Amino acid sequence: MNQKRDMQLLVLIIIIGYLINFILGFVGACFETNSYLQILLWQIGDTGGITASILASRYVGAKGFHLSAASFNMLGIVYGISFGSFSFTQLNADKMATLLIPMIPAALLVSLCKLFPFWTRMLAVLICIPFFIMYVNIISGTYQSTNWINYVSFSGIQLLGLIWSYYIYKDYKRSLQVV
Repeated sequence: MNQKRDMQLLVLIIIIGYLINFILGFVGACFETNSYLQILLWQIGDTGGITASILASRYVGAKGFHLSAASFNMLGIVYGISFGSFSFTQLNADKMATLLIPMIPAALLVSLCKLFPFWTRMLAVLICIPFFIMYVNIISGTYQSTNWINYVSFSGIQLLGLIWSYYIYKDYKRSLQVV
């Protein structure tokens, strides 16, 4: 496969992965809490997030933003922690809480990437706030799976994935015009 086609597929899979993550996150939220179908949809969505994040790392790194590329690898780990916090019938909230730890440096490093506008880079940092609140709820024993902060946290990071996809696509299209 030639490099042009390879890069085209890379960008397409990033978009599809973050789109799957976003759509299945919302669809999964419509099902009964901790039902098999909800968990399955969220795990498939997390798989899309893992895939898109790792490939976004490759794209951003190829553009010379190596610290931000590392952040997308860390974000892939965050999605992996989310994926691994589910069993077939329930969410392990303690395990879920640990995703905040790699999310903070990931968010800080992605904020250095000049491929994205300033406002999206700041959103990446700000999304840590609802995740931190969720973390505090878990360690204080007040966590409830239906708490609104959970929806803000996850829908926020999923929306950011779509935004990053858009700007990666836009950069890719711009690079085709330069050639």
